[in-house]
Amino acid sequence: MSKANNKNIRKKIYHKASQYLLNYGLKGWNMDQLAAETGMAKNTLYKIIGYKEDMIKEIYLNKIKSIERQVKVTVNKDENYFEKFLELDKMFLDLIRYTESRQAREVFLEYPQVENEIRKIKEKINNHIINFIKLGIEKNKLKNNNEADFYFDLILSLAFYYVKEKEIKNNKELFRKSLNTLIKGIAKE
Repeated sequence: MSKANNKNIRKKIYHKASQYLLNYGLKGWNMDQLAAETGMAKNTLYKIIGYKEDMIKEIYLNKIKSIERQVKVTVNKDENYFEKFLELDKMFLDLIRYTESRQAREVFLEYPQVENEIRKIKEKINNHIINFIKLGIEKNKLKNNNEADFYFDLILSLAFYYVKEKEIKNNKELFRKSLNTLIKGIAKE
C-alpha cells in the first residue's frame, strides 16, 4: 500500500496539522515543517492531502461537526439535567477554539469559504445549546428571570476568556469550575 492510500499516515498528518493550527495559527508553520514532522517528502505530503486549503477545510469541518454530534448526544442523554450541562464544558471550549480564537480568525480571513461553512454549523450548535437551556427553564430547573440566550452568552464569554488566556494553568479545570458556579447561580432551588 502506498503512503498516499494509508489511512494511518493521513490521520497522523491531519492530527499534526490540527495541532499546528491551534498552537501557531495558519502562518506559524509551513508544509515543509509538516512533512518533516510526519516523516515524509513534501511531494508525498501533497499527494496525500491535495491542497493545503482542502486539508485545513477538512480539519475545521470535521472538528466542528464532531462538536455538533457531541452536543446533540449530550443534551439528549437520559440523565440529570445539571450533569448534562457540565458535560458541555469541553464542547464550549472547543467551539470557541475553532470559531472565535485568533487562529480561527486567521484561517477564516485566508479561506472565507471555510468560515461560511463553519458559521452555519456553529449556528446549529448554538441553537442546540440554547434549546437545552430553554428546556431547563421550562422544566423549572433554571431561573427564568433571564432569557436562555443571555445564559448562553454568559457561558460563551467564560469559555472565550479561558481559551484566550492560555497562560492560565489548568484553564480547562478553571472553566469547568466557573461553569459549575454559574450553573449553581442560575439553578432553581
